[in-house]
Amino acid sequence: MASEERDRLLENLRHLGLRHAAPSLDSLLQQASLLGLGLEAFLTRLCEAEILARKETAQTRRLREAHLPEILRLDDYDFARYPFLDREHVMRLGELSFLDRCESVVLIGPSSVGKTHLAIGLGVRACQAGYHVRYVRAYELLKQLYASLADDTLDDVLDDLLKPTLLIID
Repeated sequence: MASEERDRLLENLRHLGLRHAAPSLDSLLQQASLLGLGLEAFLTRLCEAEILARKETAQTRRLREAHLPEILRLDDYDFARYPFLDREHVMRLGELSFLDRCESVVLIGPSSVGKTHLAIGLGVRACQAGYHVRYVRAYELLKQLYASLADDTLDDVLDDLLKPTLLIID
């Protein structure tokens, strides 16, 4: 593709708000040339690159906004160490159908068995699935609620807590 045409195409992609497609342009053009792809196949790949990048950006944003203390995954939980925990049940929770049914999940157990790991793992799965998540430690939440009574912002704090699809209180 001529340099002037390429520059116009890049400018048009940016103007249309396809900011993720622009960095993929050269590699996709080269791929199209090598594979002998037609215009439709090239445009399809260009659009797919934009969509994939947008999904990744949105997922990263949801993970950041969730305020998770760290990224832990359900798949990394050591079920062998805690044989009393039903792995199949936990993995069913990981399918997140409880969110669609607006049900709560309460993780109860002795200290140091990984309840936080499982809760964060569910939060990570929810972020990956497109849900909005918020993680808060119970003590911090109580402090925030108590302070909101003093400065008359309780309604604002409660509204903020109702925004995410999944609220994790640890």
